Amino acid sequence: MKEDREVLRVIFPTGDSKVVLPCNLLRMIWNAQKIFHINTRLPSDLHPIKVVEGVKELSKKLVIVNGDDPLSKQAQENATLLFNIHLRSTLCSRRMIEEFRLSGEAFDWLLGEIESKFNQAIAHPGEMVGALAAQSLGEPATQMTLNTFHYAGVSAKNVTLGVPRLKELINISKKPKTPSLTVFLLGQSA
Repeated sequence: MKEDREVLRVIFPTGDSKVVLPCNLLRMIWNAQKIFHINTRLPSDLHPIKVVEGVKELSKKLVIVNGDDPLSKQAQENATLLFNIHLRSTLCSRRMIEEFRLSGEAFDWLLGEIESKFNQAIAHPGEMVGALAAQSLGEPATQMTLNTFHYAGVSAKNVTLGVPRLKELINISKKPKTPSLTVFLLGQSA
C-alpha cells in the first residue's frame, strides 16, 4: 500500500486523482451486498488471507498485453498499473471484512464480476471508438448550448454557463487562458 501511494504521488503530483477506470468497484460491492443480502451490522465470515490471495489471482487474470518477453511484460504492467492500485486499495482485507462485511460467496461473485467487466472494457486495436467518444462529448455540448438560450434575456445569469468546462475537455488544459478559440484550416480542409 505504501508503494502504491508513492507511485500515485508520482503519477498525480498535484493530487488530482480523477481518472476513468473500467469498473466502478464501489457500485459492484454495493450490488454484491444487495444480491447476497449482506447485513452490515453482522460480522463477516471472510478470511483476510482469502481476500489477499483472491486479489492477487484477479490481478494476474487481468491481461491486456499477452507475451512472455520483457517488452510485453512491461507493457502489461504499465497498462494495468492504475487499475491494480485501485483494486488493492478498495479490496483490501480490512475494508472487505470491517467496512463492506462481504461473505465468502459474495466476495467470489465480486471477483468474477470485476474480471468480466474488465474484459468487456478492453478496446482492441482497430476497434472504432471515435464515434462513441464524439457522442459522449457532443451530446452534453448540445444540451449545454440549448440551456444557455434559456438565459438569453436574463442579465443576472452568465451566458457562458458551461463553455469553460467544455473548452477544458477539448483542449485538455487545466486553465483555459482565452475566452475564444480561433482555428485556421490549411490545405484541402480550408
